[in-house]
Amino acid sequence: MKNGGREALMNLLLNRDLSKRDWAIIPKTKGRTEQKILSFSNEEQWLYDSLKQEIDLDFTPWGLTYTNVKNPELYDRYIKWVNEKKSSGYIQSPDALGKLFSNILGIKSVLRKGVRYKDFPKMTDMQKSFEDYMGLDNSIW
Repeated sequence: MKNGGREALMNLLLNRDLSKRDWAIIPKTKGRTEQKILSFSNEEQWLYDSLKQEIDLDFTPWGLTYTNVKNPELYDRYIKWVNEKKSSGYIQSPDALGKLFSNILGIKSVLRKGVRYKDFPKMTDMQKSFEDYMGLDNSIW
């Protein structure tokens, strides 16, 4: 900063053309991704952990075919995860958790013989849906 360094920096900052910069576009960086992951809600973190570990929520591998999971079992696994993590965040209701799956992964409940199930697609499809919804890239896996 000796020999006019401060003045040169000020001149650069004052005369830099920022008119072509779209300030609504935030670059996807490693730091931004880490910050987003750290700010996940309980249910987003649970879903992220499950997708990252490629663990099926009814303890069978998410494979190339659809997996059916009963809604109450899915919620019980969420509650178990929250308790194991000793999470201090808000715990969602079963309905709110179902809406999360619909919003993020596009999964709908289906009624079969009086029991509600979630139909899960392939792991790679769910990971892609999660990335798109959360505004992340595939480096998170």
